[in-house]
Amino acid sequence: MNSRLSLWSLGIHLVLWYCHLPAEAQVKRVVPGLVVEPRSLDVDVGLDVTFNCKWVGYQPRAVSWTKKGNSTVLSNTNQLHLKSVSQSDAGQYMCKALVPRIIAEKAVTLTVNGPPVVSGDSVQYAVRGETGEVKCYAAGSPPPDRILWAWKDEAVPERYTVEQSKVHTLGGAVLSTLIINSVTEADFQSPFNCTAWNAYGPSTMTIALEETVHSSSFLHVAKACVSDSRSRRADVGGFGAVFGGG
Repeated sequence: MNSRLSLWSLGIHLVLWYCHLPAEAQVKRVVPGLVVEPRSLDVDVGLDVTFNCKWVGYQPRAVSWTKKGNSTVLSNTNQLHLKSVSQSDAGQYMCKALVPRIIAEKAVTLTVNGPPVVSGDSVQYAVRGETGEVKCYAAGSPPPDRILWAWKDEAVPERYTVEQSKVHTLGGAVLSTLIINSVTEADFQSPFNCTAWNAYGPSTMTIALEETVHSSSFLHVAKACVSDSRSRRADVGGFGAVFGGG
């Protein structure tokens, strides 16, 4: 009995001692530590992927996996399984351990190798008789090493020129701009193909060019409509006055 009372008394003293520690000291004693550290992976498209992450000093239910930039919880266990990965799965993943007053986390990167991803607006616009532009973006791992434009399934005519630049806000994607000198009716009749290549092969996007009016022409038409509307209201007002007076 005395032995049990002594242990109980010691436990009480330890709790009281811990509670009187500064908050910083208490936090240090409960910060989770990694015993299995997740590793970044570099894989080919279509493969299955598993990340492992194990913490100590926490309750197992407090583990979570998320993708950076997205709050959706992908797993609540020590492992994260991704099946048949595509380029859209590439990015950073966070393994988090949640305990009172603190969150410990570790980031890993998934790189997915495959053909380039070509994107852009499938319908773009130009004004007949003026300089027009058709744009596409190409990204991937490895980065695209070649981007070509085709029109009517042939290389673009000499009156077309191509400019390329990197877009850092899009993860280093390459922006390819097809510049059309003096847009003609024929440019609206056949789609343009933007094709990018890397070591894994090509990817293509088809873009249609549609005609739009120049902003100054639209403004001129709008002003004409407003003027005509005012004229009609004036005519109606005058007729009403005459009719009322009769």
